Amino acid sequence: MKKFLVLTLAVLLLIITLTSCIPKENGWEFDPDQLITKLRLEILEKAEVEDVEWSSSNNSVAAENYREIEGYVVFTLGALGYVVDENGLGIMVRFVNTSVADSFSFEVGNKIKAKGSPWYTTIRHSSEDVDGYRELNITVRNDNENHSFEIIEENALENIPWIAAIAIENIPEDLLKQENYGRLVQFEGKYLGYPNPRNNYHGIDLTGNNIADIAIFDPKGESFENTLEEGNSYVIKGILAYRNVAEIQNMQLDVGSAAFIIAK
Repeated sequence: MKKFLVLTLAVLLLIITLTSCIPKENGWEFDPDQLITKLRLEILEKAEVEDVEWSSSNNSVAAENYREIEGYVVFTLGALGYVVDENGLGIMVRFVNTSVADSFSFEVGNKIKAKGSPWYTTIRHSSEDVDGYRELNITVRNDNENHSFEIIEENALENIPWIAAIAIENIPEDLLKQENYGRLVQFEGKYLGYPNPRNNYHGIDLTGNNIADIAIFDPKGESFENTLEEGNSYVIKGILAYRNVAEIQNMQLDVGSAAFIIAK
């Protein structure tokens, strides 16, 4: 009972955090009934009690726990990518291989509706990283009659809910929380070049100290070569991800399109 009460309180605090830190402007308000928002909370509840049926350690990976999602594709990398809902909250969608993703037209800017099997995995980058980070996923297969995928709207880049994004002006410690990963963010910063060209990371200075405070990830390694110019400032939009990027505090932005980088 005690563990249940603690878990319930944690979920309530998560909802309060989400609704309080997103600006309500231009008529927009947080919608708790969005499918991805609800699924994120459900997966985190399962992770909190270490439900093996929802864990990547289980070979069946929640095979019979089917859930639906709806939202905008904002980042793709081969057989996986992020889809966000109207609250700017995202989930990692995974396919068996790139061919399946291509057959579904899983492309940045498309609004999609899908049904699949949700699960979580725990990522730790060092022995000191005790808690790690829960990556929230949903697998969509083309050989499972209970799974489905459809395009609701093509080329809907202008409808992506950037109004719901977190605006980063610096690197507040409280930004590095579970509820913020897989979420739309935007910030302004100066491009410093490649801190790690082998892994396609671009360094961005947010504080004016010529140090890369955050990295943006280029999925193809050359997507932004004609967009970014070293020393110039940009407004950059994407998904906050959790990766170990040299000395960049695990702060990485997955940027799915050059359209999400705007020169100042």
